[in-house]
Amino acid sequence: MASPEKYWTGHDAGELHGAVHGSFRQNTHHSGRESIAVKVDNDAGEALTDWTGPPLKEPPNPNTIKERPFHLDSVITNVYAGMTITKVRDIDPHRSSVSCRGFIGLSWDTGHLLCKLDESKLWRPMISFLNNDSMEIIHQDPTYFPSTGWAKMIVSFDGHCSQEFNLRTFPWDFGGYSLLIVADMGARSGNKLTRLYWQESRDVIATTPKYLENQLTEYDLVEQFNQLNRLPFLQDNTLWGRHNTMHFQFFLLRNTWYYMMKICLVILFFNMISWGVFFMHNPTPISFWCATEQYQTADWCQEYTTATPNATATGKRRLGADYKFGEDDEYYYVGPERFAERLSTICEVLLACVAFQYLIDDTIPKMGYLTSMDNLLLTSFCQMALMAVLTCVTYQLCFRGYNELAMQFDWIGVFVIPFFYVSLQCYHIRHAVRIRNKKMKQAEAEAGVHPSMLEYNNTEEDSPGDSHGPTKRMQPSAHNVARAHRESVKLEPLLSHWSNVIKSSRQSLFAAGSELRRRSRTLVNHRSKILAIGRLHSAHRTTFLLPEDEAASKGSEQKSKSKYAESYAEPIGASAGD
Repeated sequence: MASPEKYWTGHDAGELHGAVHGSFRQNTHHSGRESIAVKVDNDAGEALTDWTGPPLKEPPNPNTIKERPFHLDSVITNVYAGMTITKVRDIDPHRSSVSCRGFIGLSWDTGHLLCKLDESKLWRPMISFLNNDSMEIIHQDPTYFPSTGWAKMIVSFDGHCSQEFNLRTFPWDFGGYSLLIVADMGARSGNKLTRLYWQESRDVIATTPKYLENQLTEYDLVEQFNQLNRLPFLQDNTLWGRHNTMHFQFFLLRNTWYYMMKICLVILFFNMISWGVFFMHNPTPISFWCATEQYQTADWCQEYTTATPNATATGKRRLGADYKFGEDDEYYYVGPERFAERLSTICEVLLACVAFQYLIDDTIPKMGYLTSMDNLLLTSFCQMALMAVLTCVTYQLCFRGYNELAMQFDWIGVFVIPFFYVSLQCYHIRHAVRIRNKKMKQAEAEAGVHPSMLEYNNTEEDSPGDSHGPTKRMQPSAHNVARAHRESVKLEPLLSHWSNVIKSSRQSLFAAGSELRRRSRTLVNHRSKILAIGRLHSAHRTTFLLPEDEAASKGSEQKSKSKYAESYAEPIGASAGD
């Protein structure tokens, strides 16, 4: 604790009062009574219980210590907060809550300087959690510092707080978990006259210490993405105002190795066992190969044909360990026995997958939608159902005598089914990872402290219509203002770029419109000229014919008319010989 000599040089109460005012009571844009040193380095001097300076006096009016500081002057009371989460116990999607423990440190100017007062009766801001779900909140008694007139208080919280879970990409999910904090919630004057600000000397990353990551087994803590914002202001809301809220959000990344090794890998092994049904068929006889043109000239095929002269080229035989030339029995590539063995193998593997799903039921959240893990399991079941359908088709082809076609179906299934399964599994995993990376980029862009959470970005007035009140441009020097700096750096080039694009597009549109109008006028002029020339040409042909041209045209018309008249005058059946 700092010594009293840091704050005064004399022993007289008047000298002490003047020294304190000269060192700490620097003017601010709020009340003119706040200590800059408290906000910068949290050094408020000696506490009342450890006071070693001159004797303190009683306050002029003892009842005023119970009231909000400066309430008679209707001056805003600024409360500076800092928070630390010490434990994250359980993240329960079934209950839609997160269990955590931590504390909030509050400091404010009491307005009472060098007074001897009862700390248990001091005014204190009441902290509430909007997403409280069986959470215990303990407000400890404030600690008063006479040399500066400031008070500090610790508010501890322990329990569950409600959360919104989006587990569509489980187990490749990345989520933020919120604490919605309100000071003096529902108070008539507290919503407007009590303002909650973040302590500028505190780093928002330190709110979630690094040892929390060692305590979390299933998740990885991403403390670089911690966010601090205001709650959105609602005009008709009476629970909170514009400046007495704090929305803190920390992010956890799920560790997927447990689910990959102990769930997905086991399901993959089950499916690999089921792929063995494609190799469950009867041995192919020699007569089947001798029936093809490719092997008819082979030595072993000639030997088989010589030993069985009565066997046709399309005969059906079974080749086994005790095969003898001359046997003539029916052959199926997949007979009834092999068909039953195939179906029983598929059903056994399917039942094993269902039993394994019941074993891991506690580790998979039950949601009203399908997660990525559900899609992976459903893909396995669909693949086994497709294999059962292919087995039935193969058996029917063999039963109708199409053994060669059934064999081709099996060979196609050997490559298509595993490719289908692996492709769908990779698609679901890649889709989930892509969504997770997109969320992480968005959280990284919004990380840090919002400008409205810092005091020097807010003005005295509380104008309606704004979400968090008027804000000033932030200085990009401290870590807490890195978010605003990133937003300004990214936004200004973007706005200038799009303004240039809009201007150039507008100019090009105007130029294109003028060119279009000019061409349309040119086309209209050309059209009118063409029509005028056509009319003149037609008038010249009808009115300025020479006399010999008129006589020639009249003679050709009379000749054609007489020719048609002679043809019509001939009898119907007459010919040239008649």
